[in-house]
Amino acid sequence: MSDPAQVALLDEYLGTALSASNDLVATLCPQMDDVSLSADERRVLLMLWTSDGVSEPGIAERLHADHIEDALDALEQKELVTRIASKEGRSVWLTGKGRAMWKFCGAEEMSRRLDRLKSEIVSLRDVLQRTVGLLTDDNAPSGTFQATA
Repeated sequence: MSDPAQVALLDEYLGTALSASNDLVATLCPQMDDVSLSADERRVLLMLWTSDGVSEPGIAERLHADHIEDALDALEQKELVTRIASKEGRSVWLTGKGRAMWKFCGAEEMSRRLDRLKSEIVSLRDVLQRTVGLLTDDNAPSGTFQATA
């Protein structure tokens, strides 16, 4: 599928499905159950563990979330993240405590799991792209349907 709009739509669907999966975060780091974190806080931490120093709008976009301010406020109060102002806006960074939690969760093993997950997501996206391509094949019927009684 070469249509960028269709590719973007598939990426959005995949991102939404994955970001909504609290089970994913719990599976990647079951030790997080020992810390009082909301589902949104867990998702933000997981995202920052894979790419630290992201702008607030960038986090919201990656997580397909309309509002992340409460989660960021809570994580900042728990001293797991800090927000730093720049010309482009505020970016969010893990604190030493946030990075320590990453290590506590088994950073190396989680990185391996995330790498496997990324490759599976890419494979799933490729399958979905081929499926959409088959559905929009040039051999598909064209014109309008006219029912006859």
